Amino acid sequence: MAPFKVTTFKLCDIIASMLRLRRIIRFSGRVQSFLVLLTFFVFALFLIQLWGLLTPQFYTVISNGLIFLIYLGFAYGVVIIILTLLLGAISSVFLWGEVLKILGKSLLLSLILTFVSLFTTLTQGGIVFTI
Repeated sequence: MAPFKVTTFKLCDIIASMLRLRRIIRFSGRVQSFLVLLTFFVFALFLIQLWGLLTPQFYTVISNGLIFLIYLGFAYGVVIIILTLLLGAISSVFLWGEVLKILGKSLLLSLILTFVSLFTTLTQGGIVFTI
C-alpha cells in the first residue's frame, strides 16, 4: 500500500487546462468590464454634486466608494494580467487582445481617479497662490 499517489499528466489534460484558463481569462475580462460600468455609474452619482447642494455624508460615501471601485478594478486587472502571463508561460499562446483591453480599462479608471482627486483637492483646499 503506497502512501503517495503519483499523478501523471497527459497532453490532453494540459490542453484542456489551457483552454479552461483561456475561458477564465475571457470571462474575467467581462467581469472587469461590468466593474468599469459600475464605476461609471458611481462616477455619475459623484457628478450630481456639481448641480446641487448635497449632504457631506453623501459626498463622503460616494467618493470613498468610487475610489474603492477604482482600486478594485486595478487589482482585478493585475490578477487577469498575471493569469495571462501564466497562460503564456504554459503554452505559446499570449492573449494580446485581452491585455490591451485590460490596459485600456485601467487607463479609463486612472482618468476617473485623476478627476476625482483634482475635484476633491479643489473643493476641500481650494486654489492657493503663494508669492
